[in-house]
Amino acid sequence: MATTYVDQISGSGSPPVPVDPVTGAGETVAYKAPCRLATTGNITLSGLQTVDGETTVANDRVLVKAQTDETHNGIWIAQAGSWFRARDFDQNRDITKGTRVTVIEGSTLAGKEYQITTSNPIALGTDDITFAETLSSNAGSSAAAAEAARDDAVVAKDAAVSAAGTATSAAGAASSSAGNAATSESNASSSAGTATAAAGTATAAAGAASTSAGNAATSETNAANSAIAAAASAASIGFTKDSDGTMAANSNAVVPSQAAVVTFVAAAVAGLRNGVSSAFDTLAEIATELGLKAPLNSPALTGNPTAPTQTAGNNTTRIATTAFVTTAINAVLNGVSSAFDTLAEIATELGLKAPLNSPALTGTPTAPTASGGTNTTQIATTAFVLANGGGSAATTSAAGIVELATNAEVATGTDTGRVPSVASIGAHQGMAKAWVAFNGEGTVAIQDSYNVSSITDNGTGLYTVNFDNAMANANYAVAGTSEAVSGGGRRWMNVRNAGRATGSVAISATTANTAEADAPGVFVIIYGD
Repeated sequence: MATTYVDQISGSGSPPVPVDPVTGAGETVAYKAPCRLATTGNITLSGLQTVDGETTVANDRVLVKAQTDETHNGIWIAQAGSWFRARDFDQNRDITKGTRVTVIEGSTLAGKEYQITTSNPIALGTDDITFAETLSSNAGSSAAAAEAARDDAVVAKDAAVSAAGTATSAAGAASSSAGNAATSESNASSSAGTATAAAGTATAAAGAASTSAGNAATSETNAANSAIAAAASAASIGFTKDSDGTMAANSNAVVPSQAAVVTFVAAAVAGLRNGVSSAFDTLAEIATELGLKAPLNSPALTGNPTAPTQTAGNNTTRIATTAFVTTAINAVLNGVSSAFDTLAEIATELGLKAPLNSPALTGTPTAPTASGGTNTTQIATTAFVLANGGGSAATTSAAGIVELATNAEVATGTDTGRVPSVASIGAHQGMAKAWVAFNGEGTVAIQDSYNVSSITDNGTGLYTVNFDNAMANANYAVAGTSEAVSGGGRRWMNVRNAGRATGSVAISATTANTAEADAPGVFVIIYGD
């Protein structure tokens, strides 16, 4: 009988695709890909564990058939984490009453076959799913019994043939004995001296012949009975010969179910092919085709693989096609100018922008002009400055434009419309160009100074004041004094003869009688250019 199946892809009509040995993808509902193990009691559907005496490994197919909650029964894929239902047992269309699956390994269930006994229709995850062992599970022991019965029949047949041969031989022996008896009797009549002995011999021979004939008849009966029993035994197990009485390689004889003959094999192969295309009707062709298929786990696709384009905004693990990506990018761009539709263009443009915090603007930056009288942190433009008195000269009573005087103007004091800067104020004639206060006793030490770098001690009461910045010429004025000595001794500060130079001035401290003497404090001021 041809196998009834439901195709996983189209629903019905065409043969199923090859079966994935792990997931069972493409299986029919009639027969599932075998499971490595089957459960014998309730288990937790997670983690690698012992099932029927064997330890599961990742991706094992396990027939779970003894759960306390029978809605969880079915074919599961073992994992280190949570198990998941096999691809050929995760939809309502995958199962129906009578669906079968074989168990390969296990301490108690190896070689067993089970079928679904739940009535149709079956809602996966809602209806209880029950499994029962099929009659074919006992095929091994039944086949062994049939094989033994066949062997017994053959032995019985051979015994019958042997018994028949024995009976024939016995009959021949009896006939020969009878002939010998007749000859003996004839010889007895021709020899009177031996007549009595011959008669006795004939009598004995006749008795022996009669006994042999009886034995032959019994043997023939037994042989016939054995042959009948052997034929009945052979017939009971379906054992017959071809019409030509042989058991040739191409035999069409009916034999026990374990022995596959030509017609049985041809029918089985035809049922397995089930009308499949000639391009896939051998294992070699299927293996070649499988080599061109991608694995479910991390496939490395080639060529130009395609997939359905998901709706915009889909945020799942589904494959994104180029059309999906382009739609998503266009949604982000939202019609932006082509000058800014790439990150590189945006980055370049950002490099031309000023930061909000302390921007260092270049070129000719502009800003809105504040209204007159505004006194806030708003940027003042040139227009604002000119509109608020910035275009006129400053006076003692009104703000205006202020200009800086040059050093020469500061020195002469001729331009009252300009003001000196901090740098040029020292050029004013009324300002000291250098000054110093130092201790002239013992080790000379500067107490404070302006434009003086150091004091050189030239001996008792003799000093040289060195300038930081040289004077323009030596025609400067020197003013100074000395501090009185403890006890009332006064000191005078003098500029030594030819002691003025652009970079320094030589001075001395003297007593009332003009003798040089160290002073506890010496104070020098320089005026000039």
